[in-house]
Amino acid sequence: MQELDSEIDAKAPISNTLSLVIVGSLFGSVIDHATPHMLLMVLMAAIALLLPGRLIGKGQRIGVLGAVAAAMLVSGARDDVSRLLDGKVRVWNVYHYYVGAKYFPELGYTDLYLATLAADREEDQYWSQDVEKIRSLENYSVRKITKDDLAYDPTAHFSPQRWAHFKADAKALARHRTPKGWRNVFRDRGYNGTPVWTAIGRFLGAIVPASSPLLFGLIGLDLALLGATATLLFRTFGGANTIFVVLLFAASPTNVARLVGGFLQTDWFCALVAGVCFLQRKRPILAGVLISYAVMTRAFPLAMVACAGAVMLAHHLRQGHNRADLIRRSRFYVATVMASGALFCIGTVANGRGVEGWIEFKSAISVHRTVHVIGDRRIGTEHAFTQDLTAPGSSVKDAKREQLVVSQRWLYRLFALALLAALVAVMMTRNELDALLLGTIAVFALLVLSRYYFAGLALFPLIAARRQLTQRLISGGQLIVFAAFYWLAERLPDQHTAYASLNSLLIIYFFVVLASLWREREPASARSSDAPV
Repeated sequence: MQELDSEIDAKAPISNTLSLVIVGSLFGSVIDHATPHMLLMVLMAAIALLLPGRLIGKGQRIGVLGAVAAAMLVSGARDDVSRLLDGKVRVWNVYHYYVGAKYFPELGYTDLYLATLAADREEDQYWSQDVEKIRSLENYSVRKITKDDLAYDPTAHFSPQRWAHFKADAKALARHRTPKGWRNVFRDRGYNGTPVWTAIGRFLGAIVPASSPLLFGLIGLDLALLGATATLLFRTFGGANTIFVVLLFAASPTNVARLVGGFLQTDWFCALVAGVCFLQRKRPILAGVLISYAVMTRAFPLAMVACAGAVMLAHHLRQGHNRADLIRRSRFYVATVMASGALFCIGTVANGRGVEGWIEFKSAISVHRTVHVIGDRRIGTEHAFTQDLTAPGSSVKDAKREQLVVSQRWLYRLFALALLAALVAVMMTRNELDALLLGTIAVFALLVLSRYYFAGLALFPLIAARRQLTQRLISGGQLIVFAAFYWLAERLPDQHTAYASLNSLLIIYFFVVLASLWREREPASARSSDAPV
């Protein structure tokens, strides 16, 4: 794979590049992560990326992009770092996933809020008096707290020792947010980790109580994993491509406030990127093991693996390779399946509820997926059609959005089908690694997910294009989409409308990307020789 703009242009003075890096870093350290500042930084990156070579040297281009990426990372992490220095964690995430996994045997997917409020009533009622409404985790309706909610009996679910531990953890986490700040926490959508992720979170939670200073080490795992992943990415794809990936990761509104202070929120992304790196290094078995982790802890990466597998089979049938070649090329997929099976067994044994945990997960995620479509700050093709297309900039209530989803479903399916058809056509002209990365488009077409599950958009610069100009256009187009979103977010009435607009922009962007890749499609012989597995 080519490394974009890897050569330093002698015409670009090193002093200019260093100055840009320094100024960019200082710029990022003094501003906040507000939308106007993000818009400014994304526009700086887009201009530097898309300027023709006669106006900006190669080394200078990379310097500007690196500086802007550093600035965005610093400004994006600043609030969370300040919170950590004050001795507080990003408790919204930590509460749901630390407590939800650690006490999954007693809570399942439905009792988290009821048990937490019961524990608080037995202690000092830190937040109970301020919380008037909660979300039912059985059907996701938001309601006033009823007598039935107050009648939750912990002795029917917890042993005395486990209940004492639960109360201690709930009390320790309570102080990380003001009592009034907890009101909306209990209206979130609960804990929805897969049984495999539950087994991992439960193991880590058992080691570290919420009252222990080691909790800050636990929530620092994401940052350590991201650092290790960036190092592996650099050693595999080179400095310029790594800067591109980091730039898009930092610029994307899908990753806002996710760098520091959460509990294993980016573990799947790190496993996916590491798997891509080892595919590129022609180590398919290790790649399969890593990507199986992403599949079994988040499920949706299965669509990406399926895209790569479809391309492998299509190339094999078209080119008539022998059986030995098919076995060689299947090693990645066999490793993925076997490792997924092993993780399934681990998740079943260690989640605390056995096979029942998987059955409950299926039920919980079904409700979650249905309601998720009309939630705010969601990414997916269907979410664009929760907006009234006759008045795209207007605010709409959830009840009206439910009607819009039904009435406009035919239009969503038309766009999703067109996107998938274009994706299949382009994938068949690429190798398996490209197909894996392009599988993000399949996920976008088929599912509506929480925004941070589209961190994979940052990997698009790694798609092996023969022309550097096309690589810049793909990355520059993504920056333009982000800039448009930040501009619209200041002008639209609410987050839901802004994210519906972002999804519309992404639909256009994906069609442009696929059209660009189709124009420079490679002959079958080149795809075969460039296959990474």
